[in-house]
Amino acid sequence: MSTSMELWIAPAHGGKMAAALAEYAATLMRGPLAERRRTLWLAPTYAAAADVRQRLVERAAEAPQAALVDPGVTTFAGFASEIVWDAGLRVRPVSAVQRRQLLQRVVNEAMSAGALRFFRRGGSTAGLVSQLADAIAKLKRRDVSPQAFRRQVGGAAPRLRDFAELYRRYEERLRQAGAADAEGLLLAARDCLRADNELGARLELVIVHGFTDFTAAQEQIVALLAGRARRVVATLLGEEGGRGNGDGGRRALFGLPAAAARRLEALAGATRRGVSAEGPALGEKAIHPLPAALAHLERNIFRNYRDVEPVTAAVRESLHRIQIVAASGVQAEIEEIARRVKGLLVAREPPEEIVVVFRRTQEVADRVRRAFDDFGIPLYLDAWPRLGSAPLVRSLLNLLRLHAEDWPYGRLLRAITDRSLRLDLPSRGPRTWPPDASTPDARTAVELCVRHAQLPSGRGELLDLVESWTAADAIDMPVEPPTAQAAQAVLEQMAAWFDEVPPQAAIPMWLEHVERLATAAGLLEPSPRGATNRPARPSPATGATAAGGPDDETARQPWDVLARGLREVAVLERRLGEDGRELLLVELVELLESIAETSSLQPADDAVGRVRVLAAEAARFVRPRRLFVGGLSEQAFSAAESLRNVHDRAAQEDMGGGPADGDPPAPQPQCETMLLFYQLVTRPTESLTLSYPALDAKAQSVPPSPLLTELERAFGDAPPVRTVQPLDYAAAPAGPALSRSDLRRSAVTAALKRKREPLAELVRSPRYGELGRSLLGGIETVAQRSDRTAFGPYEGLFTSDVARALLERRFGSKYLWSPSLLETYAACPFQFLARHVLRLAPAPELALESDLARRGHLLHGTLARLYARLAAAAAGGARPTPAAVAEQFQEALDAVVESHPARGIQRALREIERRQIASWATQFATQHAEYAAACEKIGVPLEARHFEARFGPPSRRSDSTDEAGLSTDEPFQLDVAGETLKFAGRIDRIDVGSVGDATVFNVIDYKTSARARVNLAEMAAGRQLQLPLYALAAAELLLARQRATPLAAGYWSVRGKGFGLDARSGGPLRIGEIKDGRVQLLAGWTTLRQELLGRIAEIVTGIRRGWFPVSSADKECTQFCELSTACRIAQVRSLEKSWTPPAEGV
Repeated sequence: MSTSMELWIAPAHGGKMAAALAEYAATLMRGPLAERRRTLWLAPTYAAAADVRQRLVERAAEAPQAALVDPGVTTFAGFASEIVWDAGLRVRPVSAVQRRQLLQRVVNEAMSAGALRFFRRGGSTAGLVSQLADAIAKLKRRDVSPQAFRRQVGGAAPRLRDFAELYRRYEERLRQAGAADAEGLLLAARDCLRADNELGARLELVIVHGFTDFTAAQEQIVALLAGRARRVVATLLGEEGGRGNGDGGRRALFGLPAAAARRLEALAGATRRGVSAEGPALGEKAIHPLPAALAHLERNIFRNYRDVEPVTAAVRESLHRIQIVAASGVQAEIEEIARRVKGLLVAREPPEEIVVVFRRTQEVADRVRRAFDDFGIPLYLDAWPRLGSAPLVRSLLNLLRLHAEDWPYGRLLRAITDRSLRLDLPSRGPRTWPPDASTPDARTAVELCVRHAQLPSGRGELLDLVESWTAADAIDMPVEPPTAQAAQAVLEQMAAWFDEVPPQAAIPMWLEHVERLATAAGLLEPSPRGATNRPARPSPATGATAAGGPDDETARQPWDVLARGLREVAVLERRLGEDGRELLLVELVELLESIAETSSLQPADDAVGRVRVLAAEAARFVRPRRLFVGGLSEQAFSAAESLRNVHDRAAQEDMGGGPADGDPPAPQPQCETMLLFYQLVTRPTESLTLSYPALDAKAQSVPPSPLLTELERAFGDAPPVRTVQPLDYAAAPAGPALSRSDLRRSAVTAALKRKREPLAELVRSPRYGELGRSLLGGIETVAQRSDRTAFGPYEGLFTSDVARALLERRFGSKYLWSPSLLETYAACPFQFLARHVLRLAPAPELALESDLARRGHLLHGTLARLYARLAAAAAGGARPTPAAVAEQFQEALDAVVESHPARGIQRALREIERRQIASWATQFATQHAEYAAACEKIGVPLEARHFEARFGPPSRRSDSTDEAGLSTDEPFQLDVAGETLKFAGRIDRIDVGSVGDATVFNVIDYKTSARARVNLAEMAAGRQLQLPLYALAAAELLLARQRATPLAAGYWSVRGKGFGLDARSGGPLRIGEIKDGRVQLLAGWTTLRQELLGRIAEIVTGIRRGWFPVSSADKECTQFCELSTACRIAQVRSLEKSWTPPAEGV
């Protein structure tokens, strides 16, 4: 058989594809239908091969009585598999998962054997495995064997010697498994072709089309086919016989295919031929005549400036087919692309004829999905998500890690809040208002318990702790027993999921256990016997899961891919003779995470009838009518990218992959980037739109890609039109509204110009009425919040009669008030709304910090025990010194700590708090002595007699902390503006003495802050009501039978100056005095009382009327308030608003 290899070299649109298809179709259809394959078409990708097959089908449909059974269109990988099979060589290809696991095993084995020097510390990292995979692939593409690489490395640096050792071990493992990776399969096919001259001998025509470069094995396969097939044609980009420098003046552009052509000439004796639509002759024309501007672009881009053709009248007339958009940002650029695409679709352009290209689609995938969905564009996005991004896989891996790591805090919270997990939650019945904070839903109950437990990890310890909180008589617990009981049920259910999970097992057994776990957790729905489990899908109404429906196949895909990956690893182990090897749970999780990172999910939809958004590498093989190339910023298709290629090439040559002596110089690295850009911009047949974000997030100018500048220079003094978007482009899009966002923006923009019709039409629209009504609501919100003269419903004021009725009923005559409630409203009514009406509270976080409330309880208990001992000593006539008081302080503190044992991290934090309080012992002893001296100075020795004196109904802590002889369940009743208000509270300490026959007392409230002090102005404003109300409650309720008179009420600052009874400033509130041996109330106290009653009346009225304005006198409130990001008090202050209750409310 005579042989011939031809190189068809032509630029884009040079007719290579048309001529090759004509030749191939004619040869393909000459033989009988059942005859063994006589033709072969090698394409660079499976997508390119599918496109060729489709074109052949279209040609066959035009021919009478034509049929195609096996057109022979494949890739090098597909052809290599066929050759290896035909040769009887049973080499099994390894999948991506198997290859990564094999490499990981090779690295681990080398590490264990001490065979590595450079990577002996970080050898098991995923980064090394990825680096090793890339390095081996590059070496094999250049046909560098492990032995050759080891010889080239010689005594080089340890890093290269380690790579050589790992490469050798990897190839040995592949041979042991009888397997081959993608590059190895090509080398095996080449060896088979060399060994058997009959392989490929019946081929009449071989077409190699779409390549810009070849690996060593690919070139050798083509050369071997050239010696057996009747005719081999390889098409390459380039220019023959053009102007300038003998190569068309674009040597750098076509450097890669030119080098490939030279190698094929040397290997296979290929001859260069021109291309013609009728055959291999010069003068070929494109299948469809291109617009003049696009043809000019193809002929002149990247050409020497002196060789650029002048712009003709025809080019100028069609120059509108090439447009450049300088967008005002990344998001604006993608939205503009979507808008132009939607315009084409509205003009009845077929979606499949529109292609949008980005350098890498993964970087813009989320933005593209949102924008195209907003415009209602059918989309095919060439950005296959990683398996690890699937919710099912994320939830399953988190569960396995949760079990393997013994329920760590963060993972447990993620599991609890994961709505993919099916928890058998008890029903709370119908929703009521106000919300019942004492019995939250089960998920919230678990989260509260986990957060309050503050355990870094420990399943058993957590379950025991929550169980201890379920007791009705439990004290000092952070949650109520009903909450703990609900949490306990859920936590025990989760614990049951893991009961059957073994500590180690072989992969087939692990697959069964993982599937059972996923089913128990609700990630997979149980299926009938023999059927595959189906992933559960959430119910839109309840959030529960249900199986079935049209989305089952898509929902099942993540589990199928994960299970397939496990089975592939099991097959690999069987081939390596390690069948049945057991993995620990931690090893299984690492394996699953590796599979999730290596594997991808296929898109749910194909590209038929959809606009394709492709990566640049994939788009170089398509030929659409309309092409958009986006993201052409300075870093895309730039010199920086070429520099990365330089480094990559240097590393490759460092590892023995450089050109041999005597080889022609390799093409410059920028050739690859230029060629890719050239292929992209020459693909469309009707129009080309190029865009880039001209501004960054700070509105600073960003230059475009230098290749875009080269494209403009190809048109000399008549470059394509450049559209520069204004900064307010997103707020006021030009042209008709083509998306939901356009409708919204255009309606609001028109309304701002007092044109109400577009917004009115939007509200009345059956399709977009809800959108229009939401806009009206937003406009009303902004308008009311911008009113400088008054507060409105969007700043905390309730105007609904129903809401007011609910508030009046809840905070009615039977409501038990507390001083702290009133103080909260006086300080910030909006904070009162959040905390005490809506019952919002920040979730506690796992933190190594002291709990001020817990420390306060510990201090209170310590002082109560201390004064009980001091009272007993005083009864015996003893008067302890400050040193003795300090010692007894320490003993009392230790006794309190021992009586309330803590667990886990709480034990450590309790110890820190104990040490903090212990450090105050000496200071407190001094304060105690000073207080006693001050009492003697005024002639009234006061005795610390009552601690934690309660008035009002008891709580869970009452039995252990209340003063048994003084506390009462009866609330304190206060006549305020003709209404009796009921108060509940707990007084830290009451010191009692006598003046003659009269009983006097001081009210003391302990504070650990050194800055706590009485402020009469704060009292009058209602922000310090606790002391005067406690004094009233003690006099009129707790000590009413003794007709006791208050002398003072104040803060005892343990870290400051104590009670400060004799202080000239900053001391307690003075209520009574002793004059001439008699006790009398100060005139100022009577006046202050009347002021306080009036302020309390205002506060209660405001609460009942629903007045909760965003108003705080504390200018620094946003620094510590958890609501600072929600209240927007900065806007209120910027408008200089001041809250004054309406006249109707007083």
